[in-house]
Formats: sequence, structure tokens, C-alpha cells
Amino acid sequence: MRILLGLSILVALFALAWAWQTRTMASLRDQRAPQSPEADAEEVGRAALEDLPEGWGAVIVGRPSGATPLETAAPPQPPEPVVDESRWRELEERALVDYQVEVQPGQSLSRIAREHYGRLDAELIERLARHNGLADPDHLEVGAILLLPSEERLFE
Repeated sequence: MRILLGLSILVALFALAWAWQTRTMASLRDQRAPQSPEADAEEVGRAALEDLPEGWGAVIVGRPSGATPLETAAPPQPPEPVVDESRWRELEERALVDYQVEVQPGQSLSRIAREHYGRLDAELIERLARHNGLADPDHLEVGAILLLPSEERLFE
């Protein structure tokens, strides 16, 4: 029973809200009647608003001024990149320089190769030893400097 009473009160409140909105919208529409020739011109733009369903509205952000649009220039082109040949040569030379590693206690050529190249195989170790002039790849002296070239240069 309570549920039925609650639902009927809710329906009555919705009906009152609808009636109040209908009356308010009608009075606002009456107040919006044109009062001057300038308002008449604005009313032409509002003609489309009259076709809106009951209770709907629209926002008018602005209206065209009638002025001719400004001509805009094309966006500026980005400048051509400046190529500094000496800088390129320096970068190329730096790329050709071998990476240097100082041998620490407990390090082996295979461990260094795995850390630097991310892989480990016998041919890689053999080429690294030959590149560094090592007679025995298993024997490294602590403090020795090893040169680690790029893989492309190592396998040329």
C-alpha cells in the first residue's frame, strides 16, 4: 500500500513540474516578442528556434556581422635544416670509435660480450679476442682496456 501511495505522489509531482514548465515557457515566449526593427532582424535568426520541440532551447553564440572575411596569409614554411658538415663528420668518427671497457676483477671476455652485445657465441668471442690482440680469450688482466666495436665492424 505504501508503495502505491509513493508512486502516486511521484506521478503527481511530475505532472506539476510539467505544468509549471509549460506555463513558464509560454510566458517567456510572449516576453520575447520583437520591440524594435533591430529586434525584428534578430527574430529572423530565431525563426528556426520556433521549430524546436516544447521545452528545448538553443544557444546562439553570435551572428555574422556582414563584413567581408579577412584574407589570411599562408602559414610560413619551416626553414630548411642547416647541415653542418663538420658536425656530421664528427658524429661519423665517433660512431666508428670502439667502445672501451676496463676489465674488472672476476670479469671474462664472454661476460663482457654478453653484457655489451646481448648475445654470446664462439665466433663473437674469437673475433673480439682477435680485435683486441688477445692470445687467449680466457685470460684477461685486471685493468686492461678492451675495445668493443659495433657488431657490423666486428664481422666485416
